Amino acid sequence: MLLSTLPESKTTPTHYSTSFIALIVLAAALSGMTDGWQGCYQSILNPVGISDADVGWIGFATCCAGNFAAISSGVLMDRVYRRRLKPAIIVFLTISLISTIWFTLAISLDSFSDSQFVLLISIIISGAFREACSPLFYELSAELIYPQQESQSGGMLVFLLNMFAAIMISLDDSLTGDSMNFVMCGVMVLVISSIAIFVNEEYKRPSTFFH
Repeated sequence: MLLSTLPESKTTPTHYSTSFIALIVLAAALSGMTDGWQGCYQSILNPVGISDADVGWIGFATCCAGNFAAISSGVLMDRVYRRRLKPAIIVFLTISLISTIWFTLAISLDSFSDSQFVLLISIIISGAFREACSPLFYELSAELIYPQQESQSGGMLVFLLNMFAAIMISLDDSLTGDSMNFVMCGVMVLVISSIAIFVNEEYKRPSTFFH
């Protein structure tokens, strides 16, 4: 009799939506491309007169700015722009793209490349707004995979991030700095447009998750 009063266990079949698959693949491709691009910083910046030591400091500053932006964007989305993750991702990546194009032009045009300050600011802004999307990718992927556990979306995203990063890092020796700047801009355009077209926001988790 006691057993008959217990609720029946329900198993939810695993189903990954097109939006979820597109989101994690695009996020991973962007991260892998970024790792490959950052690995070429020396070959990009040395020809315009920036020493290896300064390249290291630029990388460090970009990393710090990215970490701060990631924390800030998570707090901002939880408190102000709740359940509007896709527009935020597109806006942040667009700002990052503009800064990356600015950096590319600063390298390509002699009149711009004389200013290390221009290069520093553009690359820091690019990295900060790109990393600001990191917690948003995780949060939106968890929404899209619900009612499956968030650990599944997080695990799959981390696996793909590492896979794309390993591929790009292994190609560093065969990639040139000039080409990487333009490839990075192209990849960002592709990621932004693909997210806008193929990723549909669905917020399935109970609203109590956010209180």
